[in-house]
Amino acid sequence: MAAMSGGRAKVLGRLGLTQVRYVSPLAPGAAKGRAAQVYRQVERDFGLLAPPIALHSPAPEVMAACWLMVRETLLATGRVPRELKETIATAVSLANACPFCVTVHSGTLHGLGQTTDAALLYADRIEEIADPRQRTIARWAKGSSTESEAPPPYSAEERPEMVGATVMMHYLNRMVTIFLADLPLPPGVPKVALTPVMRALGGIIRAAATDTHPPGRALELLPAATPPHDIDWALPNPAVAVHDPALANLDPSAHNPAGFALDPGAAGRDTTAAPPDPVVRNSRPDGGGAARANPAVAEAFTRAYAAIDGVESVSAPVRELVLTELARWRGENRGLGRAWADELANRLPEGQRSAGRLALLSAFAAYQVDRSVIDAFRTDQPGDAALIELTAWAGLAAARRISTWL
Repeated sequence: MAAMSGGRAKVLGRLGLTQVRYVSPLAPGAAKGRAAQVYRQVERDFGLLAPPIALHSPAPEVMAACWLMVRETLLATGRVPRELKETIATAVSLANACPFCVTVHSGTLHGLGQTTDAALLYADRIEEIADPRQRTIARWAKGSSTESEAPPPYSAEERPEMVGATVMMHYLNRMVTIFLADLPLPPGVPKVALTPVMRALGGIIRAAATDTHPPGRALELLPAATPPHDIDWALPNPAVAVHDPALANLDPSAHNPAGFALDPGAAGRDTTAAPPDPVVRNSRPDGGGAARANPAVAEAFTRAYAAIDGVESVSAPVRELVLTELARWRGENRGLGRAWADELANRLPEGQRSAGRLALLSAFAAYQVDRSVIDAFRTDQPGDAALIELTAWAGLAAARRISTWL
């Protein structure tokens, strides 16, 4: 039975690669080095080669960063049950109108035995969920895309995993919306095939979910880095860190490569360490509450942030434009048209306008990215790696902005 399940997982994983658009993901046999390491870990821990991870493969370091965030929040065994994390993943995907992720994560919840709640989440009927804690978490996660002063539904011990899963999904939804279709089906396969496909996927994911996934196993994929200022939700309370040698390399007095900052008082930081503008302050009056020790999540996001922030395909003017717009953003919708993005991008030098337009859309309105936007970008920057790097940087910048109010 295990061999049969493993063979089915390999077939579904390879079919999943056909779902990726605009870029050509690496075939498993062609993956080398870091890309091959990520592929092996994804198949081991997730059960199959998931298209949302594989779509990043033209830029292996970015793919490793994505995998670190996914594994160490959603899959690693921690304080928050997998069912609640899948609830968060589904609810965030509802907020971002990402039907692919809604289908996959509600399907995973169904596979984990929560059939009624999975159906309610899939139908966006959160208020009908019977369990009050799960209902509250789903409501919070769906509302996370806009700034709010509502009290968070997590304890200090749960905060790194819950906020981490939320931030990760805001990033992943943007990438999936751009590079995958609405349903987890290969091109040309009729929608009627979705039920048997999801049944097979559910069985594979359920089997993988029953295993213990020790935290931190993905960290070897990327080098250590200095924690940025906008990661207080994952950093431990300093009083806890003093007694935990595993956290010795997590220095909270960090530089801020992404240009974001939170209230220094929330993490006991010196106000003189604040980075230059544009500065985004944590809007929660209490700073969101100090997190408890979770070195795996803190390390995963620190390394992932550094890897994606360090990509070379995003110019300084494009970064400044997007970060300046994010500093003003509170989660409001930019509307159906793209005129706002065109107007902002036209402020850039001529050879960078297509990149600026794509970056702005990736951050604020990924559903507006189509082939015309991609083709315009490729005119100035051909190659799949540059496309993945720019969209990943912009998508993560938006997700990091959202983290400042969680």
